[in-house]
Amino acid sequence: MKKNILCLLFLAAIFTLSACGTGNKAPVPGTEQNPGASPIIYQNEQMGFSLEFPTSWEGKYSVETEVYISAADWSVEIFHTATREEMGAGWLFNIACTPGEDYTEDQPPVMAGWCPILAQTGGCTYYAFTPSGVEYDEDPASAAGKEYRELYDQIDIVISSFKLLD
Repeated sequence: MKKNILCLLFLAAIFTLSACGTGNKAPVPGTEQNPGASPIIYQNEQMGFSLEFPTSWEGKYSVETEVYISAADWSVEIFHTATREEMGAGWLFNIACTPGEDYTEDQPPVMAGWCPILAQTGGCTYYAFTPSGVEYDEDPASAAGKEYRELYDQIDIVISSFKLLD
């Protein structure tokens, strides 16, 4: 009888502990989406691509188009608006197109920062690249610095939404 009671208590403890881990997890700050909300679509007809930004980015970023990296390269720069206004910095990432399809993840067009290849088509390589240095206020009390870091932590989500236009 004593064994049965201990066995039941053991099983009850396991069920109780396993139920503790099934609750809703708090979202990562800055990644909350409104249920059913559509992402913010950015299209660049000249370069022929689109990106999707989370709705949590609304009003927090700006896009500079027709940025020339060199005579043959086109680029679009994405900035955190508040940091750009406060410090003249705030660069989050670029999407660029450069002639040639010889680039790989091991031999990217840009050597600094993160530089994933997004597409290679029509004699052109599309890629993203990020800063290799600090682009925000590092003061822990800085609201703009905190918001920049929240957006920066989601860059891979935005970049993974890259699509060539038809």
